[in-house]
Amino acid sequence: MDPISVCAVSQSFYPYMGGLTRYVNALAKYLMKMGNEFRIIHFKTDTIPPIDFSEGIELLRVNIGKLGKDKIANYMRFKEIIIEATHGSKNATELYEKRFELGFNDYLDVNKRVASEIKDVYDHKPFDILHIHDFQILPVRVFLDKTFDKIPVIFTWHIPFTGRIEPAWKDFLRDYMSKYDKIVLSTEEYVKAAESAGIVKSKLVKINPFIDPEEYRYEGENDVRQKFGIGNSLMLLCVSRMDPRKGQDVLINAVKKVFDARPEFRNKIKCVFVGNGSFSKELMNKERSGLQEKFRELAVSLGVNGNVIFTGHVPDNDLNKFYDACDIVVQPSRQEGFGLTVSEGMLFGKPVIGSEVGGIPEQIKDGVNGFLFTAGDSQQLAEALIKLIDDENLRKSMGENGKTFAANMFTVERGYNDHIKLYGGVLADFRKRFPED
Repeated sequence: MDPISVCAVSQSFYPYMGGLTRYVNALAKYLMKMGNEFRIIHFKTDTIPPIDFSEGIELLRVNIGKLGKDKIANYMRFKEIIIEATHGSKNATELYEKRFELGFNDYLDVNKRVASEIKDVYDHKPFDILHIHDFQILPVRVFLDKTFDKIPVIFTWHIPFTGRIEPAWKDFLRDYMSKYDKIVLSTEEYVKAAESAGIVKSKLVKINPFIDPEEYRYEGENDVRQKFGIGNSLMLLCVSRMDPRKGQDVLINAVKKVFDARPEFRNKIKCVFVGNGSFSKELMNKERSGLQEKFRELAVSLGVNGNVIFTGHVPDNDLNKFYDACDIVVQPSRQEGFGLTVSEGMLFGKPVIGSEVGGIPEQIKDGVNGFLFTAGDSQQLAEALIKLIDDENLRKSMGENGKTFAANMFTVERGYNDHIKLYGGVLADFRKRFPED
């Protein structure tokens, strides 16, 4: 296929490198490596410039702050409602019925502002593919003018899409997602649920997320254990933003159960939590998270505070030190889109433990490269931890199996090939439908 030009759009990107942004960043760099053009439009905060090339990628930032604090606050509120609705909220139907009271119109206005920026970028320098990422900017497609009727517009949904979503929200999501030419989801479960919701099967594509193995290695002196007082203790690592859905409290409770069952482990284990709040907090100039303090209080109440360490935010360049230093990686999410931290841990040759949600079971082969447990079940998690703590050889063999598996399945080369197939197919279809004069 001839070189192509791709414009991606997401709420956040560099320097706020979460799972989605590392996914897009890896794809961007590989696309450019293979001779294609790539640029990304994302939201601007007060602390970053409007245009940036520091990552070798053209970063164009839309200042939605001009819309006013109240409108941005309502946008934030409504996108959190979408999160609740897609993650099993018990009052999802009521939230839908009250959507206009809860910021829906302002959510749409922010999307309209993003659509305007996309048009300006295209008018300045046209591109072949427009690729929108995630639920925050799902409605963008309806605000794009007729220029984009002849350009493939693709949407990737990065959070769970399950059959448990309430019917009203399924219809809501279906109506917006169906406006796109192709919709990418991360697991077969999500593809089936989207089809059941009424989205045309031919529009749905499964692409597992991916990472660049070259970016997940560390060589040289590592000061993590010394800096955080870990010493020679066995180090459990959980890398996630502070969020009830990520299940940090489940892991803290599991540590207590480990000590109850095996008191001798109390002087042998340190559990390290890396992460803080979300990009959304930064966008609103708010403190990143109050949950860290709540988790600290939980650790104190359970008597395990001496074994639990919270690092807060760690710069992306330093994160590899933690993976390199740890012995076991744990992803205890109650809900999860895919959970790429599991693959990140595997690339460092670490055994992994994760809950049976989202894309985690597609990464962990139970008993082979790690263990799976029922989401929210701290007892099951504790039992898995004890097996790995007890057996150094098991940790080593699972780590080796995981490294091989991740290197073959969840790498950027595979992700690039999946996207090139997607892009090539949709471009060929459009060229048939809209032949050049």
